[in-house]
Amino acid sequence: MKSPAFTLLAATFLVAGADLPAAAAEPKSPGQAVADYARKQEGKKVGSGECWDLAAAALDETGCAWTRPRDFGRALDLKKDALRPGDILQFENVTLKWRRGNRFGTIRLGFPQHTAIVLAADGASVEVAHQNYNNVRKVGTLTLNLAEITAGKVAAYRPVAKES
Repeated sequence: MKSPAFTLLAATFLVAGADLPAAAAEPKSPGQAVADYARKQEGKKVGSGECWDLAAAALDETGCAWTRPRDFGRALDLKKDALRPGDILQFENVTLKWRRGNRFGTIRLGFPQHTAIVLAADGASVEVAHQNYNNVRKVGTLTLNLAEITAGKVAAYRPVAKES
């Protein structure tokens, strides 16, 4: 049987804990804010519908620092840096050749250039949001395996907050 002192002590902690303010939510990283913005635009035309308009609007709306036309943040080294949500990819004359069982195909991105925002990444597999792909000027998503690139190059940028 618990002593009355223990019960009183436990009750004091429970009542005292009820008066504590709720913990403040962690602020989103600039990249997560960019990814969230891009996801909310799915099915919509952003700006004039050009591929880079989505990245420009996402960076502007989330208060990120960048320089037009295509300096989208801190340049990444794709051999060393893992991609994260909100990273911006710049494809230049990229061809991907894929095979899944008896199905196969080719994806071309960026002739000459195409811009996309990473929504999710797992190793070489990335889900991106982009627009002006296959002549569709609305935001859509596409999952790519960057290990399947057979030609071209990809540059990656990590969004950074503006300095106050």
